[in-house]
Amino acid sequence: MWSVFQKELKVYFSSILGYGILSLYLLIAGIFFIMSYATPVGISSFTGFFSVMNTTILFVIPFLTLRTIAEEYRYGTMELLFTSPLFSWEVVVGKFLASFVFTAIAVTLLLVYPLALSFYAPVEWGMVLSSYVGMLLSVAFFVALGIFASSLTQNLVIAGLLSFGFFVILVSFSSLAMVSQEVVSAIFKELSYYTHYQQFAQGVIRWVDFLYFVLGTFLWLYLTEWRLSSRIWK
Repeated sequence: MWSVFQKELKVYFSSILGYGILSLYLLIAGIFFIMSYATPVGISSFTGFFSVMNTTILFVIPFLTLRTIAEEYRYGTMELLFTSPLFSWEVVVGKFLASFVFTAIAVTLLLVYPLALSFYAPVEWGMVLSSYVGMLLSVAFFVALGIFASSLTQNLVIAGLLSFGFFVILVSFSSLAMVSQEVVSAIFKELSYYTHYQQFAQGVIRWVDFLYFVLGTFLWLYLTEWRLSSRIWK
């Protein structure tokens, strides 16, 4: 698992795609920060800033994860992986950790902005840290989802589209909750990613929201491992 993790992380930091995505994301963050906080007034909670950047990173994640499994199928290296002394779960977790760490670095660098602003205006650090935790949980959830989407096909474009499709479905649950009957509405609301992230963005950390992301992450990783194992035994 450690070998897979090192190899995958090295790919991100040795390719122009990794640096390009990281640079573009931080450029967007810088522009949005300047537009929102050029003239700080009162206490800055950064709720809006982290919400926008969280949505942005979720659109970036499919580009980072689409190749994780699909590329192994495409070039026939998956068979080579499983002829080495590796369990399928070690391959999945190694790839997940590499993608998560790379994306978490981009999210962590966002803390530079409230830190810089704190020299000129009060910053509500409770809100900042709560939003940061929510972003890390969201990243883990959607990285695992993106890897699962990548395991369904060897076509990189289809893998990316599947990942975007799953993201849109999970976000749309919050809209469906508004137009459904009471019981159905409650179900859609609990399934909605947006509902649970918003609690973190508002400075509220509830165990049910934490479990949503943690259990969801494990679910997608389990399904990916199941998918790989089923292909091995075909």
